[in-house]
Amino acid sequence: MSITAVFIDTNWFLQLRDLKDLRWTELFPEAKHIEVMVAPVVISELDKHKVGSSDRRRNRARAALKTIDEASMLEDETLVLRERGPKVTLSVAPTAKTVRDHGLNPDSADDNLVAAMMEFGSDAVLLSHDTGPRISARRAKRTAFAPPDGWLLPDESSDDRKKIARLEAELKLLRNKSPELKVEFANAERGRIGLLSYRMPKLSEKRIERLSNAYLSGNARQTLTMGVSTYRQAVPNIYTQAEVDEYNRQYDKFADDVRRYFDNLHSRIERISRAPRLDFAIVNLGGVSAKDLVVELQAEGDLQMLADAGERSRTLGSFELPTAPKPVNVHMRMVGLASNSIQTSLRSIERHATRDPTSVLWIDRPGLGGRAGRYGCEDFRPGRVFVDTVFLLSPSLPCTGTFKIVASASDSPSVENAIDVTIGKSEIGWDDPVLQDILPEVVVELLVRENTD
Repeated sequence: MSITAVFIDTNWFLQLRDLKDLRWTELFPEAKHIEVMVAPVVISELDKHKVGSSDRRRNRARAALKTIDEASMLEDETLVLRERGPKVTLSVAPTAKTVRDHGLNPDSADDNLVAAMMEFGSDAVLLSHDTGPRISARRAKRTAFAPPDGWLLPDESSDDRKKIARLEAELKLLRNKSPELKVEFANAERGRIGLLSYRMPKLSEKRIERLSNAYLSGNARQTLTMGVSTYRQAVPNIYTQAEVDEYNRQYDKFADDVRRYFDNLHSRIERISRAPRLDFAIVNLGGVSAKDLVVELQAEGDLQMLADAGERSRTLGSFELPTAPKPVNVHMRMVGLASNSIQTSLRSIERHATRDPTSVLWIDRPGLGGRAGRYGCEDFRPGRVFVDTVFLLSPSLPCTGTFKIVASASDSPSVENAIDVTIGKSEIGWDDPVLQDILPEVVVELLVRENTD
């Protein structure tokens, strides 16, 4: 019997159709038996995703872990997923023992997977949805494949969109002639939600240098033209010596700030992730507006509250990269003064404009590390779904507490929803998928592109 041993990465469980349903003959036309090997590092990654913020990833991670657990309880630790066409089995692979001997990084989950495949046998094949592991395997003269497009699951909608779609479906069934308020928390299960704060190692000096240089190359220092003209106010691209010197001084500071950003990125992640996000929605399922809506937020136990992302940035810092300076001359300053004058006039008009009765506005905004807040809306229209986010903070981790929301209106009874919240700590590496949900896209792209030491 032709047996093909394949090692799969974490995304194979999260982003692809079920193993028993894949058309394995597309990659292995001669195989009679596909032996799917799950490395211990993949199990560790799945354990992280089982408490993640994405519904689909969380559910698929839990289903995968259940299947792997079933296999581990069998005498030969092999579970049959499909009997024929070809036969597909799942087994737990041994932990890689000599990662460094293969020229790989033992701190990298991807490299541990490649090492486990290499130690299993020369005929083992790597299947990965990520480019990095496939390149590492091929450099070691091993076979590696990406999944065919038809094996991938459909694009995942955001949790908010899925929740909105479900609530809109309920709206059609429950629409009536009175408001009906509902409070829901994203990703809560049976009145509980687990959130995580992250800790990770410092980037290596070489990688800090590469990341800094890569970002600076995309924001290169400009070469300015100096000159003197009685018409400089009308010539935007002519600069005095003083203006050139000031721009160069600002750019030098910008370059230092970029290097400092990557040098301290690990501690920035640890600090900011101490206040994970909690998403919730207020919905009017009824057929008429809820008048004078009041929404009360209450954090209890070890929990404190930050009202929004801006409050978190002001309190704990931001993930945004430094912004490159722009050269400024007399012409630009004149344009800037005119623009500021226009903006001031517009803000004055806005202050005197009639307030939109459908706006949701703070009545009592929670202060720094506060435990309670209220906002309201004069006219909360039928079918409206108001999605909002707060960030939860605690003086020490891990911690537990309760977060409660009460929504009421003058023409509707109050509704309440409370969940038990746990904020734990997790050690992660720089190749962990969770960083895609934490860091700006430009930072994630740089980390992926410069992922070598």
